[in-house]
Amino acid sequence: MTGIDASELASMRADLEQLLPDTCNIITVTYTPDGYGGVTPTLGTIGTAVPCRLDYKRGVEVLTGGAIQSYSGWMLTLPYSATISTENRVELGAKVYSVTGEDTDKSWPVCVRVPVVQA
Repeated sequence: MTGIDASELASMRADLEQLLPDTCNIITVTYTPDGYGGVTPTLGTIGTAVPCRLDYKRGVEVLTGGAIQSYSGWMLTLPYSATISTENRVELGAKVYSVTGEDTDKSWPVCVRVPVVQA
């Protein structure tokens, strides 16, 4: 496999951003004690109007004991510079999604892609 240089990678990242038709907010959740032994979630926004694309995914998932259940979820694509983890939620339009995985180990890090499910 032929390597690419930094300018080619930057060009690929800029090209990809043209393919992100929507914007979303990246939300963090902080839990504070409520004084009664529980916690109260507080939402904060760590990224606003982040370019994104949401793609629907479906398939099957095999569970323990041989039972098969269908899976449906989405893949969220963000610019390479976006910071997101499974601790975050994503607000896209009127819907909120939970991040269920992280994006690691790529040959060419052009974008960030994380699986999400509707919260």
